[in-house]
Amino acid sequence: MSKYPHIKLLTIAVEHYQAYLLIIEHNHSITDKFHVKYYLICRSIELLLKSWLVYCGISEVELKSRYGHNLKKLIVESIHQNIESKLEIIISQEIIDTVDKLNTYYKPKDFEYPVTGFKSVPLYIQLNKPLEDIISKLERFYRHQATG
Repeated sequence: MSKYPHIKLLTIAVEHYQAYLLIIEHNHSITDKFHVKYYLICRSIELLLKSWLVYCGISEVELKSRYGHNLKKLIVESIHQNIESKLEIIISQEIIDTVDKLNTYYKPKDFEYPVTGFKSVPLYIQLNKPLEDIISKLERFYRHQATG
């Protein structure tokens, strides 16, 4: 296990987000709902939140057994662990609802192994700005903790 598992999780989250950005840069269609971009943005959210929770003292084993890939549980617990006040961000109800809607398909891995049938998901672009804010503030927070 890494000496700083929260940094490792953040790094992987950022890589997923960067891969997502490359895809949307080259594929401007926001109506193609079930491509890799949804998996990548959801995975980035999952890892960002897990990074925060590990930093707060929740073990990686507990994260796996108690939260798994459930974005809704992860965001609720992150809010409970004061992510908003510590990072000086606001996670709006709209963002929570958007993540919850995505969770309907992310948790059972429908973005990785798509199944047929009607699906209703929010536009992934709704998450771009909030994710960029969380990434930059989490990076800054960790750097500050390491130096201060």
